[in-house]
Amino acid sequence: MNDLSFENTTIRTADNNGETWFVLRDVLTAMGTTTLTTAALESINQGLGDGYNSVIPIIDSMGRAQETI
Repeated sequence: MNDLSFENTTIRTADNNGETWFVLRDVLTAMGTTTLTTAALESINQGLGDGYNSVIPIIDSMGRAQETI
């Protein structure tokens, strides 16, 4: 997938069954928040319910698959 840039921060994307999903940690960083990923994930689950997050492998710069939310 093509990564995005917001406020000079790269937001990694992943393909999840044909849909573009964003890496939560990158979105939080771009927003300038210090909210923990786990706290943000809990908030997403409470507000939107199941199906709006997933653990997806992203290939890092060394070619390794890294699981990300």
